[in-house]
Amino acid sequence: MIKNSHRLGFTLIEVLVVMVIIGILIRAASVSLSGVSDKAYVESEASYIYKLLKSMPEEAILAKKEIGLGISNNSLDFLEYNEKTSQWEPYKGATGKSNYKLDESVKAELEIEGNNVSSGNSGKPAMVFYSSGESTPFTLRIMSKDDATIGFTIRTDKSDEIIFEEKK
Repeated sequence: MIKNSHRLGFTLIEVLVVMVIIGILIRAASVSLSGVSDKAYVESEASYIYKLLKSMPEEAILAKKEIGLGISNNSLDFLEYNEKTSQWEPYKGATGKSNYKLDESVKAELEIEGNNVSSGNSGKPAMVFYSSGESTPFTLRIMSKDDATIGFTIRTDKSDEIIFEEKK
């Protein structure tokens, strides 16, 4: 009788153990990378909004219009003041849209003079970019809904310069 001392493969237990180890490593990698992707996504949204808001003072000057910004239902609403009707109306401007809808995973908070505001359905903006180049001082926070440590701030300083900062 000849005994076969060399195995020609792996046992089922060995294969299962390797699969479990690979699964744990993949899960650990995806958890650590999900924080990075959340931050990158929120930063991308905040960066786009910053660029949009940064162009508003110049747009107000060039269009010779008062352009307002409100926040409602997780969207930023742009309005223009119509002097003929003395009403605020949707402003489409250079973007072609009167509002910017935030992604479901991102939330925004607008602060004017230390108070959180939401224009809701009032039809009036919470802050204004004036045709003179001035604007209402504001702080806009763009944050992850899932991770309170991820966020960015867009605000004006004393000289009406719009500044972009990462949450500290």
